[in-house]
Amino acid sequence: MKLTEEQMKKAVKEYNDMMYDLGYYGDTIGTEDSEDTENWNLRDMIAQCESDVYVYQEEGGNRKDGKFYPEDIYMLKQFIEDWLPFTKGMKCTEEHFNSQYD
Repeated sequence: MKLTEEQMKKAVKEYNDMMYDLGYYGDTIGTEDSEDTENWNLRDMIAQCESDVYVYQEEGGNRKDGKFYPEDIYMLKQFIEDWLPFTKGMKCTEEHFNSQYD
């Protein structure tokens, strides 16, 4: 599937909303809170979600408040499932921790 500009904008909005909800402000794209994500593409967003799932599952699923939220993992996995088909042949612009799709 080819990713249109409109779809990319939708993916970035969904991704940013999710990152804000999770408290990962620096991982947002194109916001005043973004940290080194200005060149990220959809593949990078998926890789970051994969990393976050890994951290939740391997390190006990703690957020800053020390609580486990299974809906967080679900939300991350849903984003991956929804957008992964659009990344065939796409490479990350950055190196990401534990990306199973690279």
